Amino acid sequence: MKVKELRIKNFRKVSDAKLPFDKSLILLYGEIQQGKTTFLDSIKILFQAGFPDDLIQHGETEASIELELENGLISRSFYKNKEGEIVGRPLSAIVNNKKLSVREIVKLFNPFQLNQDYLKKMTPPERKKEFIKIFNIDTTEIDNQITTAENKAKDLRSEIKGFGQIDLTETI
Repeated sequence: MKVKELRIKNFRKVSDAKLPFDKSLILLYGEIQQGKTTFLDSIKILFQAGFPDDLIQHGETEASIELELENGLISRSFYKNKEGEIVGRPLSAIVNNKKLSVREIVKLFNPFQLNQDYLKKMTPPERKKEFIKIFNIDTTEIDNQITTAENKAKDLRSEIKGFGQIDLTETI
């Protein structure tokens, strides 16, 4: 399952923004207080129970977070009640046209909650496959290029050693 886009509205200092996940690497950069952490926090808050007092943008009464997947949508909205407290509406998760329970969502997105040793017990190849699945990044081609370069370097070192000791004394 791949994440396609994160959308937030009236969340902290962000009025309305989208963050597409259409590249292998997403880099968030910018000046202080411009919303980098807000994007990261929104994903965490989407799935949590308690909510910070500053969740909804100043002057607004509602906020929403949507995580669009290649095969579904996970969303949640929030509002201020009469007492001014932040209340989260139930998390909505529809994947492959099926509404998911909270347990299914946890299993789907955070197997670490169900098993703290989830990655620890994996072999290196299993871990690599898991990271490819989670982040949609396959480094096999780059790994092969590195291995080829290392082998060439090893061959060159052997070839240079074949020439014996080389005198590097500077002459005029």
